[in-house]
Amino acid sequence: MSGAEGIVALGIAGNVVQFIDFGVKLCSRIKEYSVATGAPNRLATQVAYISDILEILKDLSDAQHGALDKRVISRYASKAEELSALLDTFIKEGGSRDSVWKNTTNAWRSLRAEKKVADLQKSLESLLKPLNLNLLAKTM
Repeated sequence: MSGAEGIVALGIAGNVVQFIDFGVKLCSRIKEYSVATGAPNRLATQVAYISDILEILKDLSDAQHGALDKRVISRYASKAEELSALLDTFIKEGGSRDSVWKNTTNAWRSLRAEKKVADLQKSLESLLKPLNLNLLAKTM
């Protein structure tokens, strides 16, 4: 076997491992959807967390704060609403157990959106620091 053939074989093996890894993740997510009545626990927890954040942000925006606070709060609320809307698309309606096809579709879509969810969460975390500093400065 020459060097080029070895590289091709290594590439194919890497693709097979990646395919198996994705298949295992997909099967695990399908199982989560099939036993959940509304959403898998992880998604339900995230939705509840974002819902709580949106309520707190609404209360903060109603309170008297400076222009900088309002801008940070509005950006944070915008990202939180975007994440909430994305997560809501993966929640099963009616809380009933769906067909295998519906569970597979939801699992596939949720796996494909994981990077976007992670990016939105990272954006929220980065916006939380200036918001905390602004609110802390107001209380001093």
